[in-house]
Amino acid sequence: MILPTARAVFLAAAGPSPGPAGGGPVQNVAPSGGGLPGAGAVTTILAWTLWGSLVLCAVAAIGSGGAMAAGSLSRNPALAERGKATLLWSVIGAVVVGSAIALVNGAFGLGG
Repeated sequence: MILPTARAVFLAAAGPSPGPAGGGPVQNVAPSGGGLPGAGAVTTILAWTLWGSLVLCAVAAIGSGGAMAAGSLSRNPALAERGKATLLWSVIGAVVVGSAIALVNGAFGLGG
């Protein structure tokens, strides 16, 4: 035998979700920094972090070119290979940094 309150809770959970006080469907909520203290500062910090990360990827790519040249000229294949690997990872890093916001927004869109 199911208790009447448990049955009511089960039926309420199985039915359509109630809307706001006036009835109707529940509105989809989107994140917004409007009115949130410090939201502008967080956006600025994210922009600076993205910019700094892209600068570091560019510096690594430039350094990897030097390592490839030095390794080739000095007949040091290990240094040349290390330069090639660094170039590959700096480009991959730049792609990840450049697409980070789009990836996060896309993942958020999958949930709603």
